[in-house]
Amino acid sequence: MVTSKSLGRRGFLAGVLSVSVIAGCAGHRLSSGAESRYPWWFLETPEGPYAVGYSPAYHHEASSVASARHVAAAALAIEDSVSYEGGRGIERDVLGTFFAGNDTAEAFDDARARAYEKDGEAIAQSASDRLVFVLLARPSSARLSFDDETISFPVKPPAWTTSLPQDPTCLYAVGVSVAYYHEESSWEVAERNARLGLAQAARAVVRELHRRENAQQSGVSTVDVDVRLTGLRVVKRWRNPADGSCYTLARAMRP
Repeated sequence: MVTSKSLGRRGFLAGVLSVSVIAGCAGHRLSSGAESRYPWWFLETPEGPYAVGYSPAYHHEASSVASARHVAAAALAIEDSVSYEGGRGIERDVLGTFFAGNDTAEAFDDARARAYEKDGEAIAQSASDRLVFVLLARPSSARLSFDDETISFPVKPPAWTTSLPQDPTCLYAVGVSVAYYHEESSWEVAERNARLGLAQAARAVVRELHRRENAQQSGVSTVDVDVRLTGLRVVKRWRNPADGSCYTLARAMRP
């Protein structure tokens, strides 16, 4: 198993959708995302034995493809099974709502991820001006063919950014990140926040502590999770052309 700490950057809590947390993280904003085009399967991951990986566009293309395969292989292993244990603090005062630390650990089977990285088949590959993308298929699985159409993100936010899909068998969560200088970092943060939102939606214990001073109320709450999820995958992505912020919609089977 491999274990990694979830990101605990202090940032503004953008809001709550249904039972999931939409989390925003502070960073260096980019001016716009309108100039880039992406493979259509990056915006909406095809159903089936596939996962999307991405990497900075390095000088040597082979290095970019290898890095993207690594990301996609980890996504396939996470879809098989992933565990979350720990907690996140949230602080509220007159200035707003902020994260106050995060020690949630994410654990999945690293050996399985390495096997997917070695034996999975890259059935599609594309590039934008900043990133290289790979669509990786599980080994020995039936595969479809995918065209190389590239598209831009729509200007209007998709409906799922404000209203989660409803499904009796699955949970959904949205993760958000502001635009970092390196675009892949924004997607990584948004995806991690979506996965953590799913863990909290699946099984979380919330503890509240309130205090009042000079007629103003503030408080701290902790959200503790201890859950194993299966079928967790990022199914949709959107990048705001106005400010470069990234949104991801993730799905997992209900425990």
